[in-house]
Amino acid sequence: MTAFLVSSFLTLVAGQTTTNSADGLSASAATIETTTIEGTPTTFRPIFTVPTSADVGANILPNIQDPQAVDAQKVCPGYTALNVQKNAYGLSAVLTLAGKACNVYGTDIDTLNLTVQYQSTDRLSINISPARIVSELNQECFHNIFSRLWM
Repeated sequence: MTAFLVSSFLTLVAGQTTTNSADGLSASAATIETTTIEGTPTTFRPIFTVPTSADVGANILPNIQDPQAVDAQKVCPGYTALNVQKNAYGLSAVLTLAGKACNVYGTDIDTLNLTVQYQSTDRLSINISPARIVSELNQECFHNIFSRLWM
Protein backbone atom coordinates (compact mmCIF):
# COMPACT_ATOMS: atom_id res chain seq x y z
CA MET A 1 0.00 0.00 0.00
CA THR A 2 2.84 2.39 0.87
CA ALA A 3 4.49 1.86 -2.50
CA PHE A 4 1.17 2.64 -4.22
CA LEU A 5 0.79 5.92 -2.26
CA VAL A 6 4.37 6.99 -3.03
CA SER A 7 3.90 6.07 -6.68
CA SER A 8 0.63 8.01 -6.88
CA PHE A 9 2.16 11.06 -5.20
CA LEU A 10 5.20 11.04 -7.49
CA THR A 11 2.95 10.73 -10.54
CA LEU A 12 0.94 13.75 -9.39
CA VAL A 13 3.96 15.98 -8.83
CA ALA A 14 5.98 14.75 -11.81
CA GLY A 15 4.85 17.53 -14.13
CA GLN A 16 4.92 20.34 -11.58
CA THR A 17 7.49 23.11 -11.34
CA THR A 18 9.05 23.96 -8.01
CA THR A 19 10.03 27.49 -7.02
CA ASN A 20 12.35 28.54 -4.23
CA SER A 21 10.88 31.79 -2.92
CA ALA A 22 14.14 32.65 -1.15
CA ASP A 23 16.08 33.14 -4.37
CA GLY A 24 13.26 33.30 -6.94
CA LEU A 25 14.78 30.52 -9.02
CA SER A 26 12.60 27.82 -10.45
CA ALA A 27 13.44 24.37 -11.69
CA SER A 28 11.22 22.20 -13.82
CA ALA A 29 10.74 18.53 -13.06
CA ALA A 30 13.78 16.43 -13.84
CA THR A 31 13.86 13.06 -15.56
CA ILE A 32 11.31 10.62 -14.20
CA GLU A 33 12.67 7.14 -13.53
CA THR A 34 10.69 3.94 -13.00
CA THR A 35 11.66 0.99 -10.82
CA THR A 36 9.93 -2.01 -9.32
CA ILE A 37 9.71 -2.35 -5.55
CA GLU A 38 8.31 -5.66 -4.30
CA GLY A 39 6.62 -6.26 -7.64
CA THR A 40 5.03 -2.80 -7.84
CA PRO A 41 6.26 -0.36 -10.52
CA THR A 42 7.23 2.93 -8.90
CA THR A 43 8.21 6.23 -10.51
CA PHE A 44 10.61 8.71 -8.95
CA ARG A 45 12.83 11.67 -9.72
CA PRO A 46 16.52 11.09 -8.98
CA ILE A 47 17.77 13.84 -6.66
CA PHE A 48 21.47 14.50 -6.22
CA THR A 49 22.78 14.18 -2.68
CA VAL A 50 26.26 14.98 -1.43
CA PRO A 51 28.20 11.80 -0.66
CA THR A 52 29.38 11.28 2.92
CA SER A 53 32.98 11.25 1.68
CA ALA A 54 32.66 15.02 1.11
CA ASP A 55 33.35 15.50 4.83
CA VAL A 56 36.73 13.80 4.54
CA GLY A 57 39.54 16.23 3.75
CA ALA A 58 43.31 16.17 3.53
CA ASN A 59 45.16 15.41 6.73
CA ILE A 60 46.96 18.72 7.31
CA LEU A 61 49.43 19.18 10.13
CA PRO A 62 49.92 22.81 11.23
CA ASN A 63 53.55 23.99 11.27
CA ILE A 64 53.38 24.68 15.00
CA GLN A 65 52.67 20.97 15.63
CA ASP A 66 55.15 19.64 13.04
CA PRO A 67 58.57 18.96 14.62
CA GLN A 68 60.18 18.85 11.15
CA ALA A 69 58.80 22.22 9.99
CA VAL A 70 61.21 25.13 9.54
CA ASP A 71 60.81 27.79 12.24
CA ALA A 72 60.51 30.96 10.18
CA GLN A 73 61.14 33.11 13.28
CA LYS A 74 64.64 31.63 13.54
CA VAL A 75 65.75 31.38 9.91
CA CYS A 76 64.07 34.33 8.17
CA PRO A 77 65.36 37.91 8.45
CA GLY A 78 61.99 39.68 8.64
CA TYR A 79 61.44 43.24 7.43
CA THR A 80 62.74 46.68 8.36
CA ALA A 81 60.32 49.65 8.42
CA LEU A 82 61.58 52.70 6.52
CA ASN A 83 60.04 56.10 5.84
CA VAL A 84 57.53 55.75 8.71
CA GLN A 85 54.89 58.49 8.42
CA LYS A 86 52.51 59.03 11.35
CA ASN A 87 49.24 60.94 11.22
CA ALA A 88 46.10 61.33 13.33
CA TYR A 89 44.56 58.19 11.82
CA GLY A 90 47.53 55.79 11.94
CA LEU A 91 50.78 55.35 10.07
CA SER A 92 52.34 54.20 6.84
CA ALA A 93 55.77 52.79 6.08
CA VAL A 94 57.81 50.96 3.49
CA LEU A 95 58.94 47.49 4.60
CA THR A 96 62.15 46.13 3.10
CA LEU A 97 63.51 42.62 3.53
CA ALA A 98 66.08 42.79 6.34
CA GLY A 99 68.39 40.14 4.88
CA LYS A 100 68.55 37.27 2.44
CA ALA A 101 65.12 35.89 1.46
CA CYS A 102 64.35 32.53 3.07
CA ASN A 103 61.16 31.75 1.07
CA VAL A 104 59.72 29.45 3.77
CA TYR A 105 56.08 30.31 2.88
CA GLY A 106 56.62 31.06 -0.80
CA THR A 107 58.60 33.76 -2.55
CA ASP A 108 59.57 36.60 -0.20
CA ILE A 109 58.75 40.05 -1.55
CA ASP A 110 61.63 42.55 -1.32
CA THR A 111 59.57 45.70 -0.72
CA LEU A 112 56.12 46.03 0.85
CA ASN A 113 53.83 48.96 1.68
CA LEU A 114 52.37 49.05 5.20
CA THR A 115 49.30 51.11 6.12
CA VAL A 116 47.84 51.06 9.63
CA GLN A 117 44.57 52.90 10.37
CA TYR A 118 42.98 53.37 13.79
CA GLN A 119 39.35 53.19 12.65
CA SER A 120 37.75 53.24 16.11
CA THR A 121 38.65 52.39 19.69
CA ASP A 122 37.90 48.73 18.94
CA ARG A 123 39.01 48.44 15.30
CA LEU A 124 42.44 48.52 13.68
CA SER A 125 42.98 48.13 9.93
CA ILE A 126 46.33 46.77 8.74
CA ASN A 127 47.12 46.56 5.03
CA ILE A 128 50.37 45.08 3.73
CA SER A 129 50.78 44.98 -0.05
CA PRO A 130 53.63 44.62 -2.56
CA ALA A 131 55.24 47.95 -3.45
CA ARG A 132 55.80 46.89 -7.06
CA ILE A 133 53.65 44.52 -9.07
CA VAL A 134 55.34 44.06 -12.43
CA SER A 135 55.47 40.84 -14.39
CA GLU A 136 57.73 40.01 -17.29
CA LEU A 137 54.70 40.30 -19.58
CA ASN A 138 53.98 43.83 -18.30
CA GLN A 139 57.63 44.83 -18.82
CA GLU A 140 57.53 43.49 -22.38
CA CYS A 141 54.26 45.35 -23.12
CA PHE A 142 55.63 48.63 -21.74
CA HIS A 143 58.83 48.19 -23.76
CA ASN A 144 56.84 47.55 -26.96
CA ILE A 145 54.55 50.54 -26.40
CA PHE A 146 57.32 52.99 -25.56
CA SER A 147 59.59 51.77 -28.36
CA ARG A 148 56.79 52.51 -30.86
CA LEU A 149 56.13 55.94 -29.40
CA TRP A 150 59.75 57.06 -29.59
CA MET A 151 60.59 55.63 -33.04
